[in-house]
Amino acid sequence: AVLPDVVGLKHVIYVGSGSVSVENYPQSLRIHSLQDVMDFGAKPENLNVQSDSPSPSDLAVVMYTSGSTGRPKGVKMHHSNLIAGMAGQCQRIPGLGSANHSTEHN
Repeated sequence: AVLPDVVGLKHVIYVGSGSVSVENYPQSLRIHSLQDVMDFGAKPENLNVQSDSPSPSDLAVVMYTSGSTGRPKGVKMHHSNLIAGMAGQCQRIPGLGSANHSTEHN
């Protein structure tokens, strides 16, 4: 298992319908569906919550391989990595610009 080796992990957000069994996860780890997170953020009492802006060196995502050839391998993605990747894609997609963004998940 990889999760016990991830120090400081507090929350996992999964994408997809259905639910995830929490019995194989540490009790301190909170498991959320993306839909639950979106519903929470859409509540009127949560719309004006002050949030901290991340710095470029802050960790944004830890992505793991499936582990089909052995132990799953993780890679840390910092906010600067994500922005650089998105900027690179914007340069390669014809006609994509600032008018082509969305703040909602459909």
